[in-house]
Amino acid sequence: MKEQRKKEQDLFSAAEHARYAKIREAKNAKAAKNAHVARMLLEKKPPQYKEAHVALSNAIDLLGGADADADISVNRPDIFLQRSICNLHMGKFQAANSDAVSALRLKRSLEAFLQFAAALDKQFMFDLAVEALTMALQRAPAAAKPEVQRLLQAAKEKLAAHDNRGFAYELDRDPTAAYECTKGTQLVMPVEVNAGKTPKKPGFVRFVCISDTHGLQRDLTCKIPDGDVLIHAGDFTNTGELQQIKAFSEWMGSLPHKQKIVIAGNHDVTLHPSYYKNYWKRYHPKPYDVEECKAAKQNFTYLEDEAATVCGYRLYGSPWQPEFCQWAFNLNRGSECRSAWEQIPSDTEILITHGPPLGHGDLCQGGKRAGCVDLLRTVQQRVRPLYHIFGHIHEGYGQTTDGYTQYINASTCDGRYRPNQGPVVFDLPLRKGAASAAGAACTNEASSSVKDGDTEAVAGGAAPATNASV
Repeated sequence: MKEQRKKEQDLFSAAEHARYAKIREAKNAKAAKNAHVARMLLEKKPPQYKEAHVALSNAIDLLGGADADADISVNRPDIFLQRSICNLHMGKFQAANSDAVSALRLKRSLEAFLQFAAALDKQFMFDLAVEALTMALQRAPAAAKPEVQRLLQAAKEKLAAHDNRGFAYELDRDPTAAYECTKGTQLVMPVEVNAGKTPKKPGFVRFVCISDTHGLQRDLTCKIPDGDVLIHAGDFTNTGELQQIKAFSEWMGSLPHKQKIVIAGNHDVTLHPSYYKNYWKRYHPKPYDVEECKAAKQNFTYLEDEAATVCGYRLYGSPWQPEFCQWAFNLNRGSECRSAWEQIPSDTEILITHGPPLGHGDLCQGGKRAGCVDLLRTVQQRVRPLYHIFGHIHEGYGQTTDGYTQYINASTCDGRYRPNQGPVVFDLPLRKGAASAAGAACTNEASSSVKDGDTEAVAGGAAPATNASV
């Protein structure tokens, strides 16, 4: 009886083994097909990095269950290396870094070291880039050594010239501590707020900035000055109520500005569907239809991790901010925030975020700081916009500069949610080729930096996007 049972068990094990082997073989074949598609996409002119990234990710997922030494027709280090290259071109520098490390763990090749160094360079980690290139030089064949030596020398020069202004990645958790550590090397100069009481000069474009109106736009104690472009940096509702979105849209339609740019904030909870699905009971007796709330946005261009060209100037809007009492559009400090800020195009001239960077308009009642050190690092060391507009911290209202970028906390409501803080105005020269705002609306071409993925994907390196609507 026991012998019979053992035979049956052996037969069952053999059958299961054969079944799993067949499944693994099918997955390997699909992975190879995806890898081949990715290679074809990367060979196109111009290369289709986003589409190749999808194919390579599919291949990696399919190979996930295979043994490390399994007999497969796909070179896993090459797949990680190719996806790292895609990430780098898509602006996902941390993800590029991670994939390069994965490739190095599988095969310590010259190509992997060079890609790792390139990813580190994009994150201003020049010291680590020098180390990676030094190791690459040791492994480089004679024909490749001159080029690797050139890259190493360039990295050393960048390291010697780099001023990190006291930044360190270990400072990304506590903004108050980060501020204390960096304030000695940071320039934060107050700037007198321009309330727009004087007319703009001929040949200039006037931008009017507000934020955090919280559904009280009809109760403002200050008149909205005339201008060409009106910018709202989020929290235009109290908790995303449909009626308030409609009322805000109607109010925006009544204003004379030719262009109106709006982002969401942590209070606009119905515009963050994945968050609202889990937390609606915290705010409302019954849930709103998020699609209806989205459709109610009218009479303005809504940017959610998107770029737009307005009057010849390149704008970018993002609703995210570091975790703040478990509200909408919150991200954990550190890598999640960095992943969101990596989506900001380097040529952005006017940056709009809901939350402030560290040290500028981020001082809360009680003396604590709420700004994001990684946002400040991105603004100062990579993007360097002319203006950075935000809100979120009502008591941080005002304008400062670091000597290059102007930082504007345009919160309309004060710390007690009274809408008595005035709009902030700035003027810029009208760009050659842009339509005159006096006679017609300036051109507005909105484009999403990332279109795939839901809000949950931000921690993995891809920020979400919503189509702009005028």
